[in-house]
Amino acid sequence: MKDFLLDTDNDIQFDANGELVMGESEMQEVGLILQLNQGELKSAPMLGASLFQLMKSKEKRSLVEERIRLHLAMDGKDYNAIKEFLRTKQLIK
Repeated sequence: MKDFLLDTDNDIQFDANGELVMGESEMQEVGLILQLNQGELKSAPMLGASLFQLMKSKEKRSLVEERIRLHLAMDGKDYNAIKEFLRTKQLIK
């Protein structure tokens, strides 16, 4: 999917001419879903993995993975396809 792109601070990117930077946004969307807490997105209040809550907990990896799967699926994203994409880009093991 093409959309406007965000920088590393989640601010909208502009090119040298002041135009919005457009590009492939699926991984950006995944990152935003993982950063969101439930209730933060008015258009989809149930969307948001709320991973911050798990950062200092002793939750099992399987619970964290299931939460990620669930919230990506809520947005129509395939966890396994995303994981494979990241693996091919050597961003994960």
